[in-house]
Amino acid sequence: MNIKPDFERDILSAAEFDGIRHASRFSWSYARETLFRRCKRAYFIRYYLAQGGWDMYANPLIRSAYIEKYRIPFHIWLAKTFHLAMQSAFRQAAVQPIDKRKKVFTAACLRYLGRAVTDLQFSLENREYVDDPKKPAILEFLRAPDQSAALLDMKQRAVDSFSSAYGTFIKSEIFASILSLNFTALRLDDPFLSFQFEQWPVWFAPGIVWYDKGQFHSLLAQAWDPEGEDGIGSRVTAALLDLYVQSKWNFRKTTSSVFVFHETGGFFSPLEPEAAIRSLIRESSTEMLALIGEDGNVNCRDFPCTSSESYCENCQFKGTCKALCNWEKTH
Repeated sequence: MNIKPDFERDILSAAEFDGIRHASRFSWSYARETLFRRCKRAYFIRYYLAQGGWDMYANPLIRSAYIEKYRIPFHIWLAKTFHLAMQSAFRQAAVQPIDKRKKVFTAACLRYLGRAVTDLQFSLENREYVDDPKKPAILEFLRAPDQSAALLDMKQRAVDSFSSAYGTFIKSEIFASILSLNFTALRLDDPFLSFQFEQWPVWFAPGIVWYDKGQFHSLLAQAWDPEGEDGIGSRVTAALLDLYVQSKWNFRKTTSSVFVFHETGGFFSPLEPEAAIRSLIRESSTEMLALIGEDGNVNCRDFPCTSSESYCENCQFKGTCKALCNWEKTH
């Protein structure tokens, strides 16, 4: 099924809500698969209900879905920010003479991290996310009974996490290896990559990618999450890089690692690509596509809520879900 995006249609349909939404062109990602497994109702809210919600005059349910779509846990913000800091710093350092690169990297990385912490604090204090949902909106802050105390704690944790991550990273062999490369060996301009798998595109975020000695390498950055998964997400990313390299250059020579950091340090771990990646993509895509009607529409009632109370309690779409359930009772 190849449904093309239609932004005018999304905006017009966002003016009112009758339980039916148009499904835009289908693509697969592990984030999409994960949400589908956890809660089909959250999946509906994220990938269908939120369409058109960027319009300030959208139906309140649709606007709420769009706003909550950009609310993230603190550890996700930490990981994303450290990745972007590395990316920016490597880009600036790689064009310098090799004896100046470490100094340039240090200045650029620390400057990026410092600015990110300041911007986060300013955004949360001034509620910038209310008018612009793409501004930082951290779930733990939004749900805290004392937001002032939560913000102070979050700022300190960010400073401690970034300090330990930076200190560990610049002492590593991986850092030294990347820093020695020519600029052309680094793939820093593609935060997301895609390739065609059977009938639909697959998207993934590869991390820092470089080419050296006949191999592609990738490094993912993750902030430690004690309640996180068992690492399958990282292994899936490594497998997707394999498939991407196969599809684009018809050979498979990749190595992937993950750098996990926390407030007191960090560690590197090699990644073994998920062996069943093709089956995972094929089977989950089939289930997702089965919920799209022949007319290209989806019905909210075909996407039930999860039975897991713990997941429901921590879901970023909690507010929209409650409002949608209330809407169903009256329609």
